[in-house]
Amino acid sequence: MDDSRFDIDEAITTYVVSNLINYEPYHFSLNEKIEQANKIKTIINRLIPFNPPSLSGESLKDLKKLKETGIVQFTAPLLDEKQLNEIHNFLKTQSAYPAHIPYYDKEHPISDPYNFKGQLLSYEAKTIINTPHLTEIVSSQRVLDLVVNYLGVTPTLFDLNVMFNFGGDEIYHETQHYHRDHDDFHHCLLMLYLNDVDLDSGGHLYATGSHAKGHNSSAIAPIIESNDSVHDVYDQNDNFIMETVTGVRGTGFISDANGIHSGSVPKPGNKRMIFWARFGLGKNYMWKHHNHRYWGYSPKLFESKIQRTNGHQTNHIFRLFTEKYDSEVAKKTLTKGDGCMRKTTKYGWNIGVYGKNYYAMRQMDGHIAIEDFVNRDDEIEVAVAKLNNPNILVYGDELDLIQMIRDTCPYPHFSLIKTDYKGYNIAALGKNFYGMRQMDGDLLIPEKVTQFETIQTAKEKLNNENILVFSSLTLLLEEIDKRY
Repeated sequence: MDDSRFDIDEAITTYVVSNLINYEPYHFSLNEKIEQANKIKTIINRLIPFNPPSLSGESLKDLKKLKETGIVQFTAPLLDEKQLNEIHNFLKTQSAYPAHIPYYDKEHPISDPYNFKGQLLSYEAKTIINTPHLTEIVSSQRVLDLVVNYLGVTPTLFDLNVMFNFGGDEIYHETQHYHRDHDDFHHCLLMLYLNDVDLDSGGHLYATGSHAKGHNSSAIAPIIESNDSVHDVYDQNDNFIMETVTGVRGTGFISDANGIHSGSVPKPGNKRMIFWARFGLGKNYMWKHHNHRYWGYSPKLFESKIQRTNGHQTNHIFRLFTEKYDSEVAKKTLTKGDGCMRKTTKYGWNIGVYGKNYYAMRQMDGHIAIEDFVNRDDEIEVAVAKLNNPNILVYGDELDLIQMIRDTCPYPHFSLIKTDYKGYNIAALGKNFYGMRQMDGDLLIPEKVTQFETIQTAKEKLNNENILVFSSLTLLLEEIDKRY
Protein backbone atom coordinates (compact mmCIF):
# COMPACT_ATOMS: atom_id res chain seq x y z
CA MET A 1 0.00 0.00 0.00
CA ASP A 2 2.93 2.35 0.59
CA ASP A 3 3.76 2.34 -3.14
CA SER A 4 0.17 2.76 -4.35
CA ARG A 5 -0.37 5.88 -2.29
CA PHE A 6 2.23 7.67 -4.40
CA ASP A 7 0.70 6.19 -7.56
CA ILE A 8 -2.54 7.90 -6.57
CA ASP A 9 -1.01 11.38 -6.49
CA GLU A 10 0.63 10.74 -9.85
CA ALA A 11 -2.63 9.37 -11.31
CA ILE A 12 -4.61 12.43 -10.15
CA THR A 13 -2.01 14.76 -11.64
CA THR A 14 -2.10 12.83 -14.93
CA TYR A 15 -5.88 13.08 -15.05
CA VAL A 16 -5.89 16.81 -14.30
CA VAL A 17 -3.16 17.62 -16.86
CA SER A 18 -4.51 15.38 -19.63
CA ASN A 19 -7.97 16.93 -19.30
CA LEU A 20 -6.59 20.48 -19.22
CA ILE A 21 -8.12 21.05 -15.78
CA ASN A 22 -6.63 23.53 -13.38
CA TYR A 23 -6.50 22.04 -9.87
CA GLU A 24 -7.80 25.35 -8.55
CA PRO A 25 -11.48 24.53 -8.00
CA TYR A 26 -12.59 28.14 -7.61
CA HIS A 27 -12.83 28.21 -11.42
CA PHE A 28 -15.78 25.79 -11.28
CA SER A 29 -19.43 25.85 -10.28
CA LEU A 30 -20.56 23.40 -7.61
CA ASN A 31 -22.04 21.08 -10.25
CA GLU A 32 -18.73 21.04 -12.12
CA LYS A 33 -16.74 20.47 -8.93
CA ILE A 34 -18.86 17.46 -8.02
CA GLU A 35 -18.43 16.03 -11.52
CA GLN A 36 -14.65 16.34 -11.34
CA ALA A 37 -14.59 15.01 -7.76
CA ASN A 38 -16.43 11.86 -8.80
CA LYS A 39 -13.91 11.19 -11.56
CA ILE A 40 -10.97 11.66 -9.18
CA LYS A 41 -12.64 9.44 -6.59
CA THR A 42 -12.92 6.70 -9.21
CA ILE A 43 -9.15 6.90 -9.72
CA ILE A 44 -8.47 6.69 -5.98
CA ASN A 45 -10.90 3.83 -5.41
CA ARG A 46 -9.31 1.86 -8.22
CA LEU A 47 -5.94 2.03 -6.46
CA ILE A 48 -7.27 1.76 -2.89
CA PRO A 49 -10.51 -0.25 -3.03
CA PHE A 50 -13.11 1.51 -0.91
CA ASN A 51 -14.19 -0.69 1.99
CA PRO A 52 -15.08 1.49 4.99
CA PRO A 53 -16.23 0.13 8.34
CA SER A 54 -19.99 -0.13 8.63
CA LEU A 55 -21.67 2.35 10.95
CA SER A 56 -24.37 1.88 13.53
CA GLY A 57 -26.20 3.83 16.20
CA GLU A 58 -25.22 7.48 16.61
CA SER A 59 -22.63 7.40 13.82
CA LEU A 60 -25.19 6.14 11.32
CA LYS A 61 -27.56 8.97 12.28
CA ASP A 62 -24.72 11.46 11.93
CA LEU A 63 -23.90 10.20 8.44
CA LYS A 64 -27.53 10.47 7.37
CA LYS A 65 -27.77 14.07 8.54
CA LEU A 66 -24.44 14.99 6.98
CA LYS A 67 -25.56 13.63 3.61
CA GLU A 68 -28.94 15.39 3.80
CA THR A 69 -27.87 18.78 5.11
CA GLY A 70 -24.09 19.04 4.59
CA ILE A 71 -23.35 19.51 8.29
CA VAL A 72 -23.62 17.50 11.50
CA GLN A 73 -22.74 18.33 15.10
CA PHE A 74 -21.51 15.58 17.41
CA THR A 75 -23.85 15.00 20.34
CA ALA A 76 -21.15 15.01 23.01
CA PRO A 77 -17.99 17.16 23.17
CA LEU A 78 -14.95 15.55 21.54
CA LEU A 79 -12.60 16.81 24.27
CA ASP A 80 -12.99 16.81 28.04
CA GLU A 81 -12.09 19.67 30.38
CA LYS A 82 -8.69 18.25 31.29
CA GLN A 83 -7.73 17.93 27.62
CA LEU A 84 -8.98 21.43 26.83
CA ASN A 85 -7.00 22.92 29.71
CA GLU A 86 -3.85 21.20 28.48
CA ILE A 87 -4.45 22.56 24.96
CA HIS A 88 -4.88 26.13 26.21
CA ASN A 89 -1.96 25.93 28.61
CA PHE A 90 0.23 25.04 25.66
CA LEU A 91 -1.16 27.43 23.03
CA LYS A 92 -1.07 30.52 25.25
CA THR A 93 2.73 30.15 25.42
CA GLN A 94 3.16 29.95 21.63
CA SER A 95 3.35 32.62 18.96
CA ALA A 96 0.49 33.09 16.50
CA TYR A 97 0.11 35.13 13.32
CA PRO A 98 -2.38 37.92 12.49
CA ALA A 99 -4.12 36.24 9.54
CA HIS A 100 -6.69 33.49 9.05
CA ILE A 101 -3.84 31.36 7.67
CA PRO A 102 -0.38 31.94 9.21
CA TYR A 103 1.48 31.84 5.92
CA TYR A 104 -0.41 34.91 4.71
CA ASP A 105 1.22 37.13 7.34
CA LYS A 106 4.19 35.13 8.52
CA GLU A 107 6.55 38.03 9.29
CA HIS A 108 4.56 39.48 12.20
CA PRO A 109 4.40 36.85 14.98
CA ILE A 110 2.28 37.71 18.02
CA SER A 111 3.96 36.50 21.21
CA ASP A 112 0.94 36.96 23.52
CA PRO A 113 -1.96 35.69 21.39
CA TYR A 114 -4.55 35.37 24.15
CA ASN A 115 -4.33 39.14 24.76
CA PHE A 116 -4.24 40.20 21.10
CA LYS A 117 -6.08 43.46 20.34
CA GLY A 118 -6.84 42.74 16.67
CA GLN A 119 -9.54 40.55 15.16
CA LEU A 120 -7.87 37.46 13.69
CA LEU A 121 -5.03 35.14 14.66
CA SER A 122 -3.95 31.65 13.63
CA TYR A 123 -1.32 29.09 14.60
CA GLU A 124 1.02 27.33 12.19
CA ALA A 125 1.35 23.59 11.59
CA LYS A 126 4.35 22.95 13.82
CA THR A 127 2.60 24.46 16.83
CA ILE A 128 -0.65 22.61 16.08
CA ILE A 129 1.11 19.25 15.74
CA ASN A 130 2.95 19.88 19.02
CA THR A 131 -0.32 20.77 20.77
CA PRO A 132 -1.72 17.98 22.97
CA HIS A 133 -4.74 15.95 21.75
CA LEU A 134 -5.45 17.63 18.38
CA THR A 135 -3.75 15.11 16.09
CA GLU A 136 -5.29 12.34 18.18
CA ILE A 137 -8.80 13.74 17.61
CA VAL A 138 -8.23 14.12 13.87
CA SER A 139 -7.22 10.47 13.61
CA SER A 140 -9.88 9.10 15.97
CA GLN A 141 -12.23 6.29 14.98
CA ARG A 142 -15.34 8.48 15.40
CA VAL A 143 -14.02 11.18 13.07
CA LEU A 144 -12.51 8.95 10.39
CA ASP A 145 -15.56 6.66 10.26
CA LEU A 146 -17.76 9.63 9.41
CA VAL A 147 -15.36 11.40 7.04
CA VAL A 148 -14.46 8.30 5.03
CA ASN A 149 -18.04 7.06 4.74
CA TYR A 150 -19.25 10.49 3.72
CA LEU A 151 -16.63 11.24 1.06
CA GLY A 152 -16.87 7.71 -0.34
CA VAL A 153 -13.14 7.46 -0.79
CA THR A 154 -9.95 7.09 1.21
CA PRO A 155 -9.26 10.81 1.73
CA THR A 156 -6.17 12.94 2.27
CA LEU A 157 -5.65 15.26 5.24
CA PHE A 158 -4.32 18.45 3.66
CA ASP A 159 -4.80 21.26 6.15
CA LEU A 160 -4.65 22.04 9.87
CA ASN A 161 -5.45 25.33 11.54
CA VAL A 162 -6.24 26.87 14.91
CA MET A 163 -7.84 30.29 14.59
CA PHE A 164 -8.92 33.05 16.97
CA ASN A 165 -11.75 35.36 15.89
CA PHE A 166 -11.98 38.38 18.19
CA GLY A 167 -14.99 40.67 18.30
CA GLY A 168 -15.22 43.78 16.18
CA ASP A 169 -17.58 46.38 14.75
CA GLU A 170 -17.12 45.21 11.13
CA ILE A 171 -16.52 42.05 9.15
CA TYR A 172 -12.76 41.56 9.07
CA HIS A 173 -12.16 38.77 6.56
CA GLU A 174 -13.75 37.04 3.56
CA THR A 175 -14.37 33.93 5.68
CA GLN A 176 -16.96 36.02 7.54
CA HIS A 177 -18.97 36.44 4.33
CA TYR A 178 -21.04 33.59 2.91
CA HIS A 179 -18.85 31.47 0.65
CA ARG A 180 -17.97 27.99 -0.48
CA ASP A 181 -14.48 26.58 0.06
CA HIS A 182 -12.65 25.91 -3.19
CA ASP A 183 -9.52 24.20 -1.93
CA ASP A 184 -10.41 20.83 -3.44
CA PHE A 185 -13.13 19.50 -5.72
CA HIS A 186 -14.68 17.84 -2.68
CA HIS A 187 -13.56 18.04 0.91
CA CYS A 188 -15.02 18.17 4.39
CA LEU A 189 -13.92 19.74 7.63
CA LEU A 190 -13.72 18.64 11.18
CA MET A 191 -14.21 21.79 13.25
CA LEU A 192 -13.78 21.93 17.00
CA TYR A 193 -14.59 24.81 19.32
CA LEU A 194 -11.85 25.50 21.86
CA ASN A 195 -13.95 27.98 23.84
CA ASP A 196 -17.65 28.23 24.66
CA VAL A 197 -19.44 29.62 21.60
CA ASP A 198 -22.87 31.24 21.72
CA LEU A 199 -24.52 33.70 19.35
CA ASP A 200 -22.49 36.59 20.82
CA SER A 201 -19.29 34.65 20.13
CA GLY A 202 -20.18 34.19 16.48
CA GLY A 203 -21.35 30.67 15.75
CA HIS A 204 -20.63 28.85 12.50
CA LEU A 205 -23.36 29.45 9.89
CA TYR A 206 -24.25 26.85 7.24
CA ALA A 207 -26.88 26.91 4.49
CA THR A 208 -28.29 23.40 4.81
CA GLY A 209 -28.60 21.51 1.54
CA SER A 210 -26.41 23.97 -0.37
CA HIS A 211 -23.70 21.31 -0.76
CA ALA A 212 -25.80 19.33 -3.25
CA LYS A 213 -26.56 19.57 -6.94
CA GLY A 214 -30.01 20.53 -8.13
CA HIS A 215 -30.22 24.11 -6.86
CA ASN A 216 -30.03 27.28 -8.94
CA SER A 217 -26.91 28.28 -7.02
CA SER A 218 -25.20 24.97 -7.83
CA ALA A 219 -24.78 25.98 -11.48
CA ILE A 220 -23.25 29.42 -10.78
CA ALA A 221 -19.45 29.70 -10.97
CA PRO A 222 -17.68 32.06 -8.56
CA ILE A 223 -16.71 35.57 -9.61
CA ILE A 224 -12.94 36.00 -9.73
CA GLU A 225 -11.78 39.60 -9.26
CA SER A 226 -8.68 41.13 -10.85
CA ASN A 227 -6.75 40.63 -7.60
CA ASP A 228 -7.65 36.90 -7.57
CA SER A 229 -10.16 37.28 -4.74
CA VAL A 230 -13.13 34.95 -5.13
CA HIS A 231 -16.79 35.79 -4.53
CA ASP A 232 -19.42 33.08 -4.51
CA VAL A 233 -22.84 33.87 -5.91
CA TYR A 234 -26.03 32.19 -4.79
CA ASP A 235 -29.62 32.50 -5.90
CA GLN A 236 -32.01 33.85 -3.25
CA ASN A 237 -34.76 31.69 -4.76
CA ASP A 238 -33.06 28.60 -3.38
CA ASN A 239 -34.34 29.60 0.08
CA PHE A 240 -31.70 27.67 2.00
CA ILE A 241 -32.32 27.24 5.72
CA MET A 242 -29.42 28.51 7.80
CA GLU A 243 -28.11 26.33 10.63
CA THR A 244 -26.03 27.97 13.35
CA VAL A 245 -23.61 25.80 15.30
CA THR A 246 -22.98 26.89 18.87
CA GLY A 247 -21.85 24.87 21.86
CA VAL A 248 -19.60 24.49 24.85
CA ARG A 249 -15.89 24.20 24.33
CA GLY A 250 -15.00 20.79 22.97
CA THR A 251 -18.02 20.84 20.64
CA GLY A 252 -17.16 19.27 17.30
CA PHE A 253 -18.91 19.17 13.94
CA ILE A 254 -18.21 18.06 10.39
CA SER A 255 -19.36 19.92 7.30
CA ASP A 256 -19.16 19.58 3.54
CA ALA A 257 -17.04 22.57 2.54
CA ASN A 258 -18.78 22.80 -0.85
CA GLY A 259 -21.84 24.13 0.97
CA ILE A 260 -22.43 27.84 1.54
CA HIS A 261 -21.19 28.82 4.98
CA SER A 262 -19.69 31.61 7.04
CA GLY A 263 -18.03 32.32 10.32
CA SER A 264 -20.01 35.12 11.95
CA VAL A 265 -18.32 38.10 13.58
CA PRO A 266 -18.17 37.89 17.38
CA LYS A 267 -19.61 40.93 19.11
CA PRO A 268 -17.05 43.32 20.65
CA GLY A 269 -15.59 41.82 23.80
CA ASN A 270 -16.29 38.25 22.64
CA LYS A 271 -14.19 35.70 20.77
CA ARG A 272 -14.35 32.34 19.02
CA MET A 273 -11.40 29.93 19.02
CA ILE A 274 -11.66 27.02 16.62
CA PHE A 275 -9.51 24.14 15.41
CA TRP A 276 -10.06 22.65 11.98
CA ALA A 277 -8.74 19.76 9.94
CA ARG A 278 -9.60 19.35 6.27
CA PHE A 279 -9.89 16.08 4.37
CA GLY A 280 -9.85 16.15 0.56
CA LEU A 281 -8.75 14.09 -2.41
CA GLY A 282 -5.05 14.78 -2.83
CA LYS A 283 -2.22 17.30 -3.06
CA ASN A 284 -4.56 20.09 -3.93
CA TYR A 285 -4.30 23.80 -4.57
CA MET A 286 -4.42 24.82 -0.91
CA TRP A 287 -1.93 22.25 0.33
CA LYS A 288 0.64 23.96 -1.88
CA HIS A 289 -0.26 27.53 -1.01
CA HIS A 290 -0.46 27.06 2.74
CA ASN A 291 3.04 25.57 2.66
CA HIS A 292 2.72 23.98 6.10
CA ARG A 293 6.27 22.67 5.76
CA TYR A 294 7.63 26.22 5.92
CA TRP A 295 7.31 25.97 9.70
CA GLY A 296 9.50 22.88 10.04
CA TYR A 297 7.16 20.44 11.80
CA SER A 298 8.27 16.87 12.58
CA PRO A 299 6.67 14.11 10.44
CA LYS A 300 7.80 11.54 13.01
CA LEU A 301 6.01 13.37 15.81
CA PHE A 302 2.83 13.59 13.76
CA GLU A 303 2.99 9.89 12.92
CA SER A 304 3.55 8.97 16.57
CA LYS A 305 0.32 10.75 17.55
CA ILE A 306 -1.94 9.06 14.97
CA GLN A 307 -4.51 6.77 16.58
CA ARG A 308 -4.52 3.25 15.20
CA THR A 309 -8.09 2.95 14.00
CA ASN A 310 -9.85 -0.07 12.58
CA GLY A 311 -10.51 -0.30 8.85
CA HIS A 312 -8.82 2.93 7.72
CA GLN A 313 -5.76 3.41 5.52
CA THR A 314 -4.12 5.94 7.81
CA ASN A 315 -0.82 5.62 5.94
CA HIS A 316 -2.57 7.18 2.94
CA ILE A 317 -4.90 9.56 4.77
CA PHE A 318 -2.11 11.29 6.69
CA ARG A 319 0.75 10.87 4.20
CA LEU A 320 1.23 14.59 3.48
CA PHE A 321 2.08 15.19 7.14
CA THR A 322 4.12 12.01 7.66
CA GLU A 323 6.30 12.20 4.53
CA LYS A 324 9.89 13.31 5.00
CA TYR A 325 10.72 16.67 3.47
CA ASP A 326 13.59 19.12 3.18
CA SER A 327 12.85 22.04 5.49
CA GLU A 328 15.33 24.29 3.67
CA VAL A 329 13.52 23.71 0.38
CA ALA A 330 10.20 24.45 2.08
CA LYS A 331 11.56 27.73 3.45
CA LYS A 332 12.64 28.83 -0.02
CA THR A 333 9.42 27.74 -1.76
CA LEU A 334 7.36 30.73 -2.87
CA THR A 335 3.57 30.50 -3.12
CA LYS A 336 0.62 32.83 -3.54
CA GLY A 337 1.00 33.74 0.13
CA ASP A 338 4.31 35.45 -0.63
CA GLY A 339 2.64 38.10 -2.76
CA CYS A 340 0.75 41.08 -1.40
CA MET A 341 -2.15 39.45 0.45
CA ARG A 342 -5.34 41.43 0.90
CA LYS A 343 -6.19 40.87 4.56
CA THR A 344 -9.32 42.90 5.12
CA THR A 345 -11.49 45.82 4.14
CA LYS A 346 -11.88 48.34 6.94
CA TYR A 347 -13.69 51.68 6.83
CA GLY A 348 -13.63 51.85 3.03
CA TRP A 349 -9.95 50.86 2.66
CA ASN A 350 -8.41 47.62 1.41
CA ILE A 351 -5.60 46.56 3.73
CA GLY A 352 -2.89 44.19 2.57
CA VAL A 353 0.44 42.91 3.82
CA TYR A 354 3.59 42.46 1.81
CA GLY A 355 6.73 41.46 3.64
CA LYS A 356 7.25 43.58 6.74
CA ASN A 357 4.80 46.37 5.84
CA TYR A 358 1.04 46.89 5.76
CA TYR A 359 -0.57 48.86 2.93
CA ALA A 360 -3.97 50.58 2.88
CA MET A 361 -5.56 51.48 -0.46
CA ARG A 362 -8.86 53.25 -0.99
CA GLN A 363 -11.51 50.90 -2.35
CA MET A 364 -12.49 53.54 -4.86
CA ASP A 365 -9.05 53.20 -6.51
CA GLY A 366 -9.56 49.53 -7.39
CA HIS A 367 -6.86 46.87 -7.42
CA ILE A 368 -3.27 48.03 -6.98
CA ALA A 369 -0.49 45.44 -7.33
CA ILE A 370 1.77 46.61 -4.50
CA GLU A 371 4.43 44.00 -5.31
CA ASP A 372 4.94 45.66 -8.71
CA PHE A 373 6.31 48.77 -6.98
CA VAL A 374 8.06 47.70 -3.77
CA ASN A 375 10.17 44.89 -2.35
CA ARG A 376 9.26 42.66 0.60
CA ASP A 377 12.03 44.05 2.80
CA ASP A 378 11.64 47.76 1.97
CA GLU A 379 11.63 50.11 4.95
CA ILE A 380 8.50 52.27 5.29
CA GLU A 381 10.19 55.41 3.96
CA VAL A 382 11.55 53.53 0.96
CA ALA A 383 8.15 51.98 0.18
CA VAL A 384 6.40 55.36 0.43
CA ALA A 385 8.92 56.92 -1.95
CA LYS A 386 8.60 54.09 -4.46
CA LEU A 387 4.80 54.18 -4.44
CA ASN A 388 4.71 57.98 -4.66
CA ASN A 389 0.96 57.98 -3.99
CA PRO A 390 -0.55 59.91 -1.05
CA ASN A 391 -3.63 57.67 -1.21
CA ILE A 392 -1.64 54.55 -0.34
CA LEU A 393 -0.82 54.40 3.37
CA VAL A 394 2.20 52.40 4.60
CA TYR A 395 2.60 51.27 8.22
CA GLY A 396 4.65 48.71 10.07
CA ASP A 397 1.79 47.73 12.38
CA GLU A 398 -1.66 46.73 11.15
CA LEU A 399 -3.55 47.75 14.29
CA ASP A 400 -1.96 51.21 14.27
CA LEU A 401 -2.88 51.57 10.59
CA ILE A 402 -6.53 50.60 11.17
CA GLN A 403 -6.80 52.91 14.18
CA MET A 404 -5.36 55.82 12.21
CA ILE A 405 -7.85 55.24 9.37
CA ARG A 406 -10.74 55.00 11.81
CA ASP A 407 -9.76 58.22 13.60
CA THR A 408 -8.76 60.45 10.70
CA CYS A 409 -9.90 59.27 7.27
CA PRO A 410 -12.63 56.61 7.34
CA TYR A 411 -14.84 55.89 4.32
CA PRO A 412 -13.29 58.15 1.68
CA HIS A 413 -16.14 57.19 -0.62
CA PHE A 414 -19.82 56.27 -0.11
CA SER A 415 -19.83 52.68 1.21
CA LEU A 416 -22.88 50.47 1.68
CA ILE A 417 -22.04 48.46 4.82
CA LYS A 418 -25.40 46.82 5.69
CA THR A 419 -28.40 45.94 3.56
CA ASP A 420 -31.92 45.17 4.71
CA TYR A 421 -31.37 45.89 8.39
CA LYS A 422 -35.01 45.94 9.52
CA GLY A 423 -36.03 47.66 6.30
CA TYR A 424 -33.05 50.03 6.14
CA ASN A 425 -29.88 50.16 4.08
CA ILE A 426 -26.93 51.59 5.97
CA ALA A 427 -24.02 53.39 4.37
CA ALA A 428 -21.02 55.38 5.56
CA LEU A 429 -19.18 58.37 4.15
CA GLY A 430 -16.42 60.04 6.09
CA LYS A 431 -17.22 59.89 9.80
CA ASN A 432 -21.00 59.71 9.33
CA PHE A 433 -23.38 56.78 9.00
CA TYR A 434 -26.58 57.06 6.98
CA GLY A 435 -29.74 54.97 7.42
CA MET A 436 -32.06 54.91 4.39
CA ARG A 437 -35.44 53.23 4.16
CA GLN A 438 -35.37 50.63 1.41
CA MET A 439 -38.84 51.74 0.31
CA ASP A 440 -37.40 55.16 -0.68
CA GLY A 441 -35.02 53.77 -3.31
CA ASP A 442 -31.86 55.62 -4.37
CA LEU A 443 -31.67 58.95 -2.54
CA LEU A 444 -28.48 60.12 -4.30
CA ILE A 445 -26.74 60.80 -0.99
CA PRO A 446 -23.16 60.89 -2.41
CA GLU A 447 -24.25 63.65 -4.79
CA LYS A 448 -25.43 65.81 -1.89
CA VAL A 449 -22.82 65.35 0.84
CA THR A 450 -19.06 64.86 1.06
CA GLN A 451 -16.77 62.89 3.38
CA PHE A 452 -16.07 66.07 5.36
CA GLU A 453 -19.60 66.73 6.64
CA THR A 454 -20.53 67.16 10.28
CA ILE A 455 -23.83 65.67 11.43
CA GLN A 456 -25.40 69.12 11.22
CA THR A 457 -24.19 70.01 7.72
CA ALA A 458 -25.12 66.55 6.41
CA LYS A 459 -28.68 66.87 7.72
CA GLU A 460 -29.00 70.38 6.28
CA LYS A 461 -27.83 69.32 2.82
CA LEU A 462 -30.01 66.20 2.72
CA ASN A 463 -33.08 68.00 4.12
CA ASN A 464 -34.94 64.69 4.52
CA GLU A 465 -36.20 63.56 7.93
CA ASN A 466 -36.43 59.95 6.70
CA ILE A 467 -32.65 59.74 6.26
CA LEU A 468 -31.02 58.99 9.60
CA VAL A 469 -27.57 60.51 10.17
CA PHE A 470 -25.36 59.47 13.09
CA SER A 471 -21.67 59.62 13.92
CA SER A 472 -21.89 56.17 15.54
CA LEU A 473 -23.03 52.99 13.82
CA THR A 474 -24.15 51.58 17.16
CA LEU A 475 -26.39 54.59 17.85
CA LEU A 476 -27.83 54.40 14.34
CA LEU A 477 -28.73 50.74 14.75
CA GLU A 478 -30.29 51.48 18.15
CA GLU A 479 -32.46 54.18 16.55
CA ILE A 480 -33.61 51.79 13.83
CA ASP A 481 -34.37 49.17 16.50
CA LYS A 482 -36.64 51.69 18.24
CA ARG A 483 -38.51 52.40 15.02
CA TYR A 484 -38.84 48.77 13.96
